[in-house]
Amino acid sequence: MSCADVAALAVYPDGALVDVVLPAGRVLEGLYRVIGCRCVDVVRLGEGLDMWVDDEGMINGAASGPATRL
Repeated sequence: MSCADVAALAVYPDGALVDVVLPAGRVLEGLYRVIGCRCVDVVRLGEGLDMWVDDEGMINGAASGPATRL
């Protein structure tokens, strides 16, 4: 992992948690790959803590109960 890479935790609909690294300069592409979607949105959880979500998850059946509870 380089200094500009982004370390993240993926929270999947089945409750699985996976540590991931999003490549520097390609973070959005990495989010699409890790989440398995084509459109993301950011939810600010607090100072310096963001959650990126599948923007179509509610309509395509990919809504994540664990992420929603966060």
